Amino acid sequence: MKVKTKRLLAALLTMAMMIGLFAATPLTVSAWTASAWVYYYDQSVLVHEEETYLGGTIVVENPNIVTARAGYLFLGWSDGSIMYYPGDMIRLEENLTLYAMWAMDDYQTKTLSYTVEYYLDGVLDTAETLCIGETVWINDPDTLTVQPVDISDYKYMGYRFDCTDPAPVPATIADGGVIKVYYVKRTDLEYTIEYYKDGLTSADYLGETTNIGMFGDCVILTEWQLDLMRPAGYTSGVQQDPVPYVIDISGNVIRVLYVKDYSQTKTLSCIVEYYLDGILHETLPPIYETVWVNDLDMLNVQPIDTSDYRYMGYRFDCTNPDPIPTAIEDGGVIRVYYIKDDEQTRDLAYTVRYTCDGVEVTSDAYTVTKQVWINDPVNVTVPVDAISAQNDRYLGYKLETNPFVPPAEARDGDVITVAYVKDASQTKTLSCTIEYYKGEALYETLGPIYKTVWINAPDTLTVQEIDTSDNRYAGYKFSASNPSSIPGTVDDGGVIKVYYVNEPTPPPPEKDSKLPIIPIISTVSVVPIIVPLLGQLVSSLPSLSDLLPINIFRGNESTASGSSHVPPPKTGDSADIAILALMVLAAAAIMGTAIIRRKPELEAE
Repeated sequence: MKVKTKRLLAALLTMAMMIGLFAATPLTVSAWTASAWVYYYDQSVLVHEEETYLGGTIVVENPNIVTARAGYLFLGWSDGSIMYYPGDMIRLEENLTLYAMWAMDDYQTKTLSYTVEYYLDGVLDTAETLCIGETVWINDPDTLTVQPVDISDYKYMGYRFDCTDPAPVPATIADGGVIKVYYVKRTDLEYTIEYYKDGLTSADYLGETTNIGMFGDCVILTEWQLDLMRPAGYTSGVQQDPVPYVIDISGNVIRVLYVKDYSQTKTLSCIVEYYLDGILHETLPPIYETVWVNDLDMLNVQPIDTSDYRYMGYRFDCTNPDPIPTAIEDGGVIRVYYIKDDEQTRDLAYTVRYTCDGVEVTSDAYTVTKQVWINDPVNVTVPVDAISAQNDRYLGYKLETNPFVPPAEARDGDVITVAYVKDASQTKTLSCTIEYYKGEALYETLGPIYKTVWINAPDTLTVQEIDTSDNRYAGYKFSASNPSSIPGTVDDGGVIKVYYVNEPTPPPPEKDSKLPIIPIISTVSVVPIIVPLLGQLVSSLPSLSDLLPINIFRGNESTASGSSHVPPPKTGDSADIAILALMVLAAAAIMGTAIIRRKPELEAE
């Protein structure tokens, strides 16, 4: 008997668990399907592989699974005949092997340069230092082809070419190399001392002496030299050319003039005008000279500045008259012409920076430099293709203005900002699961619970309120959770476990004198007790007593004639419903009594 009872109880419990599982868990039928693989190779190296089922669809991977190659641009993936691009959908009918495709990127460059230095008697001439640069592909060798180097004897007046370092000048040179060119002064230059009386014309010529000197030497004639050919009746000789006289490459003449001693003089003058690209730019104050009154109306021309650095951005071209005469008529004009010097330059620069929601990406900022004529305006033209502004440059962001259009011009020192803003359409899906346990056995799983968030958001979900009430499962009460304190947020893929334990059977209620005591005996003995109680309940409800045949519960009542009579029940929807409800209550009471009656027996077994 005990064995049969155990088997019956086990069967009932198994059926109840199956019914609960079927009601709480959807039915899933799994079937085995063949797999298909996608293999990604970069330069013969397997960098990624992905599995799906045969006939399934995969999304082509982004280039972030390959290592960037300096000087090359990633194009996409190829299976040998078809090009695929990140984001393409491919239906797999068989295994597929894809190879990374690269192309040479001409925009990835580096700048190489070398320097040519000129030395005059061992002293660096910084004004003539040349820095020659060349922009090449980033993977090209760090060598440049040497441009022709000026080593002519006429490069510097009064100097001659000596040697170079390295010697001879190489055809190529390494990046950052220096070619040094050395010049030395000439020591075989002649200068002549010419003597005149009354004037500096050939008619007044008295004679001359020849001397040897070095370029750049300063010559100051001694008293003996000045008076070497002094005529009687004239003052001591006067050196007419600049004192001291600097020996030049040629035409070195020092003139000594003997003049009559007259106190009567006259003043002569001339002016010097400077022109820039043919336009009068500056007129010097008149040049005056006081002469003996009987002299010709000619002035001696003082040294005139014709240096290349008189005007920034220009160099000396010529004079009118050319060359500058030693003397000029009274009231004469000497015109000095300068022309634009394209070699006088300066660097202008502007900066390109990138921002994401207003925060600068400092690692991507760069500066563009342009060499212009030194007198050009500070505005430079920005090449449109020089600014990289792809819409997908930064993950989770997009261009604030797409396409980005750079300004037509930028001033020296300007900053051009390429602004990116948050792209809410770039998302990812997070999930978590809630598991309910009865004891140690998983009873119910809620979820996965999915949430779509911005792709750069943290991988956490906000946990909604979780039911831990004691009445969630009949016969069980809440025990604990894992984690023990249910968090407000949970990591992507996280699981929250809620544990319930069996609730002990409550003690029997105390006896109530107002209610009849229901003896716990057997199923047969319970019925006569339940039925009268239900009859008492119905009789206390006037509305229901009119609807039901109360005599069914109260027993037979005698009529006036003494015969037994059961009045027919009233018909209608309300009566039917009431009868059905009472029948259900009666059945429940009977089953509950039976279970209570058998419980001690089961526990004993």
